[in-house]
Amino acid sequence: MRLRELPEDWQPAIAERISISMGDKRRKGCPLWSAAHSASVIRALAGWVDHCRSHGLPLRPTGRALDRYASQVAERASTRTASDYVGRILGGMTVVEPGFASQACEFVACDWRERAEQEGAATKTGSQLVGASEIYGLGFDLMEKARKRRLRGVHAARDFRNGILLSLSAALPQRARALSALAFDQTLALPAAGLIHVRIPARMLKLPEDRKNGEPFDRTLSSQKLAEALLEYRRSFRPLFDEGQCLFPSMLSPGAAISEGQIGRLTGDLTARAFGVRVSIHRLRDNVATEASEHLTSGGRAATALLGHRSERTVQRYYDHSTGLASAQEFVDMIEGQRSLDVELKL
Repeated sequence: MRLRELPEDWQPAIAERISISMGDKRRKGCPLWSAAHSASVIRALAGWVDHCRSHGLPLRPTGRALDRYASQVAERASTRTASDYVGRILGGMTVVEPGFASQACEFVACDWRERAEQEGAATKTGSQLVGASEIYGLGFDLMEKARKRRLRGVHAARDFRNGILLSLSAALPQRARALSALAFDQTLALPAAGLIHVRIPARMLKLPEDRKNGEPFDRTLSSQKLAEALLEYRRSFRPLFDEGQCLFPSMLSPGAAISEGQIGRLTGDLTARAFGVRVSIHRLRDNVATEASEHLTSGGRAATALLGHRSERTVQRYYDHSTGLASAQEFVDMIEGQRSLDVELKL
C-alpha cells in the first residue's frame, strides 16, 4: 500500500479505518473495507495528492478540480477507471475529513459513473459472446477426448478436469474464486442420481467484507449428463492426480488445487483454442446472462438469479447484452438442449 505517500495528517485516519475492517469491529455508518478496497482507496488518494501537488491545488476536492483530474485519468486509462478513482477519492475524503460533503463533487462522481455505464467495459466486446451452450458443449467434447486417449494417464485426467471446468462453469456461473473452492464431499456433493449440490462459503464469494461470514451460496442442480460426468471424473480420472478431493487439482503440485488466477487463464486458453476467442471466467458470466435473457421465458430475472445479483438492473447494465427472464434449472435444461454437436476443436 502507498499509505506513506499520503499527507501525514491523513495517515492515522486511514490506518484506523483499515484496522476497523481488519478487526471486524463494525461501527454504525462505517461499512467494512476489504484489503483490496483499502489498497484501491489509498492508491486513488495518492494519485490525487500527486496531481494536486504538481498543479498547486488544495487537497480538498472541488467539483472543477476533480472533473479535470478524472479527465486526465480517462485519457491514460479508461472512463471506468476515472469513475472508480473519483468514487474512491470521495470515499477516502470522508475518512480523512469527517463530515466532508460537496454537492459539486457528488455531481462529478455521478456524471463519470453514468459515462462509464454508457461506455461499458473496454474488455467486453460482442465478439466474446460465443454462447454459454457452446462452452458447455466444449467441456463435454474435452471429456470425450480424455476418454479416447490411448493411455489413461495424467494428461487424460487433465483433459477431463478441463472439460468439467468449462461445463460446470457454464451451468454454475460463479467467479473463479468460488470455483476454486469446489471439492468433493465438502463444497460439492452428488446426493442422488442426476443431482449436484453445491455449497460455497460466503468468504469465497464476491461480497462486502461485512457479509463474508454470512449465508453460503447453496444450490442443487438436476442434470443427469453433468452429474454422471462428475461421477466418472471422481471414479476414473480425479485419482490420477492425487488422493485429494479438490475438484480442480494441479498437475504440478500434488495435493493442491489450481488457483483462481490459473482457473481464469485456463478457461481463456481453452476457449481461445476452440473458438478463436478468449473467454475468461468473468466473460463467461456475460455469455450466460445473454443466453438466459435471449432464450428463457423469464429472461432478465433468470440472468439475475444465475449470476447471483440482487438487482435485475445490475445484470442488464454490466452483463446482459440483449434483453430477457427464469431459473438456474431452466438454464441448465436449455444449454443441454441447445448444445452444439459440431464444434471443431483446435487442440
